[in-house]
Amino acid sequence: MLSPAQLRALNISKPGEPSSAAHGPSCVWRDSDGTSKMSLFGTFIVKGDGLPGLYARRGAFKVFEPLEIDGRPAVIANHSDDFRSKGKCDISVGLTDQLVYEVQLAFNTGVEKPADFNNPCGRAQTVAAEMIKTMKAGG
Repeated sequence: MLSPAQLRALNISKPGEPSSAAHGPSCVWRDSDGTSKMSLFGTFIVKGDGLPGLYARRGAFKVFEPLEIDGRPAVIANHSDDFRSKGKCDISVGLTDQLVYEVQLAFNTGVEKPADFNNPCGRAQTVAAEMIKTMKAGG
């Protein structure tokens, strides 16, 4: 989902590893000991009811903040707590009415935390926008 040029621009020093999550295919970038000081998960949510379903259940979320990423509807959402002050952010991007791409970002904590630790969703949005560009280009 990220080209070598995008990885360099995002300061991610390790390539993604294909994986499978409960909701669909995913890719994991484990760069917490690398230059980006984060771990990143990107998952196609193929089992579910898409972004409209998230909106229908918005009352069940502790955090639910609509936004737009690269012209696509998106939501910062978390069921259990607001983890942004802990360097974590989950963003769901609507690709179609039924298909969602979820970006989960977790920064390092402690002495190795990045300068933008208190704004994980800013970097998560940037990463999601790059991933969408790759998808639009057919990658």
